[in-house]
This record gives sequence, C-alpha cells and structure tokens, in this order.
Amino acid sequence: MNMLTKRLGRIRCIIISLTLLSACGPEPVSDLAYAARVRVQARQLGKGWHTGSIGTLANSCMTVMVGDPPDAPVRFDAVDFADVDELLVSDRFDGRPGPDGTVRKWAPGADTTREEWRKVDLGAIREKHGNCSRG
Repeated sequence: MNMLTKRLGRIRCIIISLTLLSACGPEPVSDLAYAARVRVQARQLGKGWHTGSIGTLANSCMTVMVGDPPDAPVRFDAVDFADVDELLVSDRFDGRPGPDGTVRKWAPGADTTREEWRKVDLGAIREKHGNCSRG
C-alpha cells in the first residue's frame, strides 16, 4: 500500500466519523426556563404534538401548559412532567435571556419560520421538578 492510499483511507475514516457525530445531533436539554415554548406529547392530550409553554402552578410547581398563551385568562391544560411522553423546546423562544438581555419569550404573532426544536432530557427534568403535586 502506498502512502497516498493510506492517507485517503484515513481521510475517509475521519469523514465517516464526523458524519456520524453530526447525525447524533446536539445534547438533549436538561433544564427548562419559565415561558419556554415547547412541543409535548402526552396521552391526556391525545395523539400528536401539542404546542405550549413552561409555566408554574399556584403551588410554584413547574409544569407544561398547553392551550392559550400563559398571559391569557382563558383555559389551558397543565401537564405534569410525569405524564409527558416526549418534550421538545424551541431554540428561539427558550425563555432565557438573549445576547441583548431580552428574554426570548414567544408571543402571538412572533416569527417562527426558522424555529428549531431540541429534545428535552425528561429524566433530568423529572429529577429537578418531579416532587410537585397538584394538590
């Protein structure tokens, strides 16, 4: 085997490795901020993805709120993290301060055209916020 063939073989290995790493995607999100925009799947909501946000109940427990925006005095469903099957968080409206210090919070009419969704580590979220009861 000549030197050029060895180098080409190494380059192929590097390209394959990088391709596999990029296919894995980013690490799952392990913490959520209040007002983060989320998509949730939960049996109590029916099939499919439902869009909502992270909010708090009267007992200060963090929960997923699905339905009308959290600022609206209209009905919403509160879904406990224990009842969530899958959870994704928006990369654009994650409830955290952006570079200019403004909290990235979704509001009706906000531009969602380039919004992407990141998987949430439900085990970590349940460990941090799972000791709440609705009572």
